[in-house]
Amino acid sequence: MPSNPSKEPNGPILLDRIVKSECQRVAVLGLHSHAGTRTVLASLIRELHRRQWPFAVTSAPRTPLEEEAESEPATRLAVPAGAVLATSASPDQGGAGLELLEMTDLTTGRGPVGIYRVESGGEVDVHGPDDPDAMEALVKRLGTVSGG
Repeated sequence: MPSNPSKEPNGPILLDRIVKSECQRVAVLGLHSHAGTRTVLASLIRELHRRQWPFAVTSAPRTPLEEEAESEPATRLAVPAGAVLATSASPDQGGAGLELLEMTDLTTGRGPVGIYRVESGGEVDVHGPDDPDAMEALVKRLGTVSGG
């Protein structure tokens, strides 16, 4: 008999497993487009919002395939009010109302990276740095700005 995808899970969900591990930061990685990374991240965001837990999010762009090289890919996510995010994508697209908290000294191919608080939920393109050292610095700053 096929499973019902709308049925509540019987066991712990991914967020429960993360909480049990006592991780403060989580990276969701996909090796290629359509690998499911955005689906996993969106699921975590929905569950964090449902539990009314504060969180922050950013995205490192994947390396574009040759045919995608003209446009730098971004991760479009639905984000709820109260979330904190870092992006260099234009903050006025996608319907989310964003309040600029601070500009960082980091830049990407799309421009400088800002840290925003979501004032009204909606979709937003999340595009952070692709340099590992820059991403590490940004994640640390997000932890401070979001309260951990």
